[in-house]
Amino acid sequence: MKIVLTTSPGEGETVLNTNPKYVLKDFIKYPPLGLLSIVRNIGKKHELIIYDANEFSFSMLANKIINDKPDLLGISSVTERFYGVLKLASTTKSNLPDTKIIVGGPHTDLYPYETMSHPEFDYLLNGPCELTFPLFVDWLDKNKDVKLESIDNFFYRYGNEIKNTSRKKIYQLDGYAFPDRTRIDLKKYVSLSDRNLMTTMNSSRGCPFRCVFCNVPRYYTTRSAPYIVDEIEEILDLGFNEIHIIDDTFNINHRRVLDICDLIKKRNLNFRWSTRARLNPFDDDMASAMKEAGCFRLNIGVESHNPQILKYINKNISKEDIIKGFEIIHKYKFETVAYFIIGFPEQTIEDVWETKRFVKQLKPTFVLMNTLLALPFSDFYFELIRKGFYKKDYWREFVLTPVPNYLLPSWRGEEMDQVLIDIRDKMMKEFYLSPAFVIKEIYNDVSHLRFRQLGRKIDMGLKMIFGQSQS
Repeated sequence: MKIVLTTSPGEGETVLNTNPKYVLKDFIKYPPLGLLSIVRNIGKKHELIIYDANEFSFSMLANKIINDKPDLLGISSVTERFYGVLKLASTTKSNLPDTKIIVGGPHTDLYPYETMSHPEFDYLLNGPCELTFPLFVDWLDKNKDVKLESIDNFFYRYGNEIKNTSRKKIYQLDGYAFPDRTRIDLKKYVSLSDRNLMTTMNSSRGCPFRCVFCNVPRYYTTRSAPYIVDEIEEILDLGFNEIHIIDDTFNINHRRVLDICDLIKKRNLNFRWSTRARLNPFDDDMASAMKEAGCFRLNIGVESHNPQILKYINKNISKEDIIKGFEIIHKYKFETVAYFIIGFPEQTIEDVWETKRFVKQLKPTFVLMNTLLALPFSDFYFELIRKGFYKKDYWREFVLTPVPNYLLPSWRGEEMDQVLIDIRDKMMKEFYLSPAFVIKEIYNDVSHLRFRQLGRKIDMGLKMIFGQSQS
């Protein structure tokens, strides 16, 4: 079979958030790790093509797929891009009616039945697909050794009905194939905060915490230290010397972190790495082990300076934990990317501005700030419905009848939304355009001969200055 896989096209993307354009477009560009993770065990007899939809306009991507004439099109979907996903499926079906279409990705974990209500999709997989997608390909290819019921978390059509196989939870990721990073050119994926040729990997999935603003899967599954370090070695053999571990939270288990770091040192692996981390649990032992194992940067979800807000969002972290954690971070000289959220219910404008003071107190290397969003399936979103701010489930309605450039109704009022966006932009500009930050970044990039990185940062700075801020 000829198989084409693609990420979600951005055509008509939902205005899910109000991130600055310069952050979304220029700050970071990661490879489609999800697609690379499910193709390792696809039989060599199949022709496989992978597209990153972010590299093409919608018409270019659709034309490529139509010209490819695949037997199977697989689309990895996120909810905010579901309009483009459905349009791509519809365009493909109208031109290639015999092409089967399967949809997966984070979106299908939230809205499987709503997604399958659209006849353009023949099949759907949710949950981790490293094991199930190769089985599905064999089943579709009429491999008699593969039974439909052996494909877990699989949705399909049976006449006019939508049926699904058993929905199994995954508790251990060992045994899952590593992403096949040879399928695409990884060198074009970069981040402005990285110094070297880098790529990404996962060591766990999901998160056991229940922050009210988040819609990350509530399950938490891990991989053992030997399995993680085996993948690191494979990445290094491909010529990379910098890795960003994109777990939702890397350091939930103290012992696990120490085991990974110990094994990196025992195998004498020399590379730089960064990851997303919490400041509880986080202590000197963990910081020391991570630093000795090559970790140089931590992405930290600070969210707020306000103890009442930290309690409300169910962060399970205190202001004291944050302050102490950053003291340890500076002691071991980690770089940091600190995430903040403003605009919580009943938060005053004066309290919002206090975020600026807290940023100065913590002294992070980079800052990303956003207004509180009602993400689909987040506890905060359902709270808005329960309390009557929203009269219906708008996200579900959008999935059932997607429209381009959909904007979720404002729960706080458009005028207050704009006030918060203006404050956010002002604080971001003051941080990134400060003489101290600009001089530091110019010095670091010039001294490491990273002129391309410096050029992109200058472009981002100009966009800040001239007001290209809202997506």
